[in-house]
Amino acid sequence: MSFTGTVERGMVKLPPEIALPDGTQVRIEPLASPAVKLMSRHGYLVAVGPRRITWAETRQAMDEFP
Repeated sequence: MSFTGTVERGMVKLPPEIALPDGTQVRIEPLASPAVKLMSRHGYLVAVGPRRITWAETRQAMDEFP
């Protein structure tokens, strides 16, 4: 059996319908390396990737920034 999750803040987040008991050993393999590059624009460091992000995603990222 295999599941696809997402890394968020250093932890793998699985879909909500997946419930593995504590202590279950798992194997983690990245699907692909992120195709994001960092660039400096107008004095800011920005990440440029293959897809555009929404304003909601931008606001969420700004709220999570330390």
